[in-house]
Amino acid sequence: MIFIGTIKKNPNCGESIKNHTMIARFREVYDKVLVFNIVGVKHRPWRVMKLVFFLFHYSQAKIVVSASTRFTYDVFRFLRLLGRNNVYYWVVGGVFPQLIDKNHYNPAVYRRLKGIFVQSPRMVADLEKKGISNAIYVSNSKRIDYQPAIVARDCNKVRFVFLSRVHPSKGCPLIIESAKWLNANGYHDRFSVDFFGAIDACYPEFEPSIKEIDNVNYRGFLTLDKDGYDTLAQYNMMLFPTFWSGEGFPGIVIDAFTAGLPVLASDWNFNPDLIEDGVTGMIIPNQNQLALTEAMRLVLDGKVDLKSMAENSWHKAMDYDVRKVLSIENLQKLNVL
Repeated sequence: MIFIGTIKKNPNCGESIKNHTMIARFREVYDKVLVFNIVGVKHRPWRVMKLVFFLFHYSQAKIVVSASTRFTYDVFRFLRLLGRNNVYYWVVGGVFPQLIDKNHYNPAVYRRLKGIFVQSPRMVADLEKKGISNAIYVSNSKRIDYQPAIVARDCNKVRFVFLSRVHPSKGCPLIIESAKWLNANGYHDRFSVDFFGAIDACYPEFEPSIKEIDNVNYRGFLTLDKDGYDTLAQYNMMLFPTFWSGEGFPGIVIDAFTAGLPVLASDWNFNPDLIEDGVTGMIIPNQNQLALTEAMRLVLDGKVDLKSMAENSWHKAMDYDVRKVLSIENLQKLNVL
């Protein structure tokens, strides 16, 4: 197999984390996996010669491409010129169908691929409307080697957690405003909110905005190893009121479930497909601070069965273990193995 994608040494985004996970899994089931990292290629075009060598020397190898749509479109056209037909596209994010229209990409380029693997059944339907019928739903996945036991959590003081890129379109300002309202209306001593994740450069007002809110804190970056999952398991609920345009199947939902955390999320893109309202979390309207505040208030007032949701989430996590999602049987069905 030849794998073409974004591979950062220290993965700090969903795309790179996903690619690290897939490469590790492929190396468990394939005799040889050749990796071509697209990071920095734009400024070092001579590195493309390495890819050309792979393509000609391993002419029968299957090719998996996992990168942004703009980059892959040119790659697929290039591979077609070389006569390579055994090409598969692992789609990154949730806006691929819209990008075809926005950027005037020729759908025929994608129809020629052996398979297009997307993170939601809805995306399969969207692509079929564009005449692209070779898309197949394959969920996001992570390697789950450890799940902390569900500990008895204090519901008298609810600990909310946010775990993602700290960015306005991830819903961070909504969370902060909800916390302020709850504090002003008698809930100050009954909850806390901790933020984990890299603070985006476009959001310099984040830290000043929480400075005077003593039950809202920034905790830095959480490494999701055994200790990281143990830390996550101490919380009661994850907050994820995202409206980020590129949101697909967020890996942090799997992380939350792995630690037995229900997720309070926006009705955005594929969130309702992943989080069952009232079972593994709560779904609220998009970009609606009042709805978020009300949902958090219901949790604080004991109107939400957090214990049951935690157990359901914990059990759901293993559906997304990469060894199950990309089992040998499933890879054979996808014709990738």
